[in-house]
Amino acid sequence: IGLAGPIGVDIGGIVTSLSDALIGTGYRPLPIRLTEEMTLIPTDQPIDAVDFYAEAISKMRYGNAVRRKTEDAAALARLAVLAIRGLREDVTGDPDRVADGVAYVIRQLKRPEEVALLRSLYGRQFLLISAYGSREQRRGVIHEQLRQSMATTTQAGRLAALAEELIDTDASEQDKAHGQQLRDTFHRGDVFIDGLNR
Repeated sequence: IGLAGPIGVDIGGIVTSLSDALIGTGYRPLPIRLTEEMTLIPTDQPIDAVDFYAEAISKMRYGNAVRRKTEDAAALARLAVLAIRGLREDVTGDPDRVADGVAYVIRQLKRPEEVALLRSLYGRQFLLISAYGSREQRRGVIHEQLRQSMATTTQAGRLAALAEELIDTDASEQDKAHGQQLRDTFHRGDVFIDGLNR
């Protein structure tokens, strides 16, 4: 199961709700965080977690750097496949043996090439869940995360500008060959959910 959603939706809440639902149907959910997997490929782009803005923008840039370094728009999806193989080996002892009753939950897909790769490998067993939230609601969530993580002297206008920058960068980096393309990924979903209402 792949998740695609813009910054500001409650991906953590979605993963929790989805995991609870999977457990209720007899599946064991195993989450895969692409922002962790991508660090397996070293780049010259550091991940800075000093505040919400720095962490979010540096993770976006790191993902771009991985795609640029590998010259592969689906590089992060390939890392998800490696993670699935590793988890399969943990469960079954063999990375090529399907682990019955296990669902891999991949967060977050940001490019259509990632979705295409996963569909080509897993066919109808792959499901893309696209989470939405209005720009205004997401702006409010991001503004609050920025306010809580940045210096108390940071002006509201600065916080608003940073929130807009994060929303725009996350949606589409059309001017960057290896940038995020959530806008071109989102509509490929099999299921569309409210990403702000757990």
